[in-house]
Amino acid sequence: MKKTPELVKEHAEQFIFFFFLATSLFLGDGKQPFVDAWWALGILMLYGVRYYQRGKLDLRPLPRFVGWLWTALILYYVILIPFSDSAGYSVTATVRLIEAYLVYVMFVTIASERTVVLFTKGLLFVGVVATLASFVFLLVPSWANFLPPMNLLYAIYGHNHLADLLLFMFPIAIAQQSWLLVTLFTVGMIFTYARGAWLLLIGYLLFLAWRSKSVVARRVGLLVASATVAAFLLISLGLTPIQKPSLIADGRWEYWRQAIEAIKERPFFGSGPGTFYLESKRLQARPSSYSWFAHSFPFEVIVETGIVGLFILTLLLSVVLSYTIKKIITQKHNNVPATPLFWGAALVFMYG
Repeated sequence: MKKTPELVKEHAEQFIFFFFLATSLFLGDGKQPFVDAWWALGILMLYGVRYYQRGKLDLRPLPRFVGWLWTALILYYVILIPFSDSAGYSVTATVRLIEAYLVYVMFVTIASERTVVLFTKGLLFVGVVATLASFVFLLVPSWANFLPPMNLLYAIYGHNHLADLLLFMFPIAIAQQSWLLVTLFTVGMIFTYARGAWLLLIGYLLFLAWRSKSVVARRVGLLVASATVAAFLLISLGLTPIQKPSLIADGRWEYWRQAIEAIKERPFFGSGPGTFYLESKRLQARPSSYSWFAHSFPFEVIVETGIVGLFILTLLLSVVLSYTIKKIITQKHNNVPATPLFWGAALVFMYG
């Protein structure tokens, strides 16, 4: 068993990543300029530490087609900047895409079975920190005053973004049979009041109960699904202190209408990376009915980068997915347990 200092030194990239990920929970929802600067520093540290330890970066090359698609997507973003409705927003969106690429390259480089184990533990740690912090802000709302108005942990606009994280965590916690974490995440998920995430979670748990060979996993899955269904019904019937509009009256319908109108105007190349906010304000049907987000990842991508951008991104995700599935199949043939990270990523993707 390696000592903590040795473990940190050997896997410094992951410890740096999770430090920045955990601290980012308290910095906003990602739209704040400081978040961009914070992650730029984090990525510099990722690559700087690797270079310092090895005397060179020693990066593992991406599969050829994946590398080409990443390059095509980044170049496409750069080309769109001069034609964007806001060059400033598009530059920011392009920088974030490049940061995502650099993080992806780093994790491809350090990927191993040991990396997956540590990454899983790191995700669970972040999930626990986020859930407990959301409980604190729920019980003592005044403590949330230091958070940006748009943030990840305090339910100012009806529900918080903790649901995004917890969808990723549930398959991991259940696979590890960590019932304490499952209980914590269940309570945390209920208090997000995110009905879309609830529905996805219920579907996953029922699927798990159907296919799992573990009697305990089946029972826990059905129990969590039942609790989530009960919360959904209570919210829908207006029997809780938190009042949310019905699914029919939800504001997302307006954002989707705005997205469709914007797509009709510029279907092929969009309005520019990062500019949905401007289209939403321009096309809002009534005052204050605009949003930074389309609340639909495909709609937002098409509005900002057009059908061409959606095609490149979809092709990239499809190729990466095919490599991931092949890896999982290989792990099964070698008697290595397939990682639940895949199911967590799938849930998050569907939630998008």
